[in-house]
Amino acid sequence: MNRGIWENHYRKEKSELIIPDENVVRSFVRFIQENPDAWILDAGCGKGRHLDFFLGYTKCVYGMDFTRNSVKGKPDRNTFLGDISQIPVADKSFDYVLAWGVLHYLPPEKARESVRELRRILKNPGRLFLTLRSDEDTHIAETVSKGDLAGAEVWTYSRDDALALFTDFRQVRYGYIERIPPYLPGEETERKIAHHILDLEL
Repeated sequence: MNRGIWENHYRKEKSELIIPDENVVRSFVRFIQENPDAWILDAGCGKGRHLDFFLGYTKCVYGMDFTRNSVKGKPDRNTFLGDISQIPVADKSFDYVLAWGVLHYLPPEKARESVRELRRILKNPGRLFLTLRSDEDTHIAETVSKGDLAGAEVWTYSRDDALALFTDFRQVRYGYIERIPPYLPGEETERKIAHHILDLEL
């Protein structure tokens, strides 16, 4: 799997993202205002940019990642090592689970296993908020061929394939985000970053 590549990534200063994604902010704030006693998991938390944001609203927050370099050295956060396809917590442990930019780095069967795990650990009712890289994306291929994550594996999804992963959820809200990252003079074409957003409820 990609573990060694991600361990190396999280040794680098550039992995220290600070600003939470605006889509996560909107989703979480709406949820926590209506559910102030909710238990929260950031599954694939990286260096913790969303954990820090969540902790501004509640202390019932946990972060999980499969790399030691992402979760170590964070005594003020409840972080633990774990594989998203085999999450080491009991059934129905969390009210809100975030899996932001995680599942598309897994082979499709592993992604399906992970969706089943995420569903298992959600309370009923519960909310799952995540992204999957779209097959309209033209940026990620360069990133995993010669960029910061060179050698990593990634899978992209059509809208239909993305939605097909979540047929066991009672409510599925679908969104799509797209942006053009900065590019250097002389590059022949603009690159496009494109994600499906899934806001799911049991």
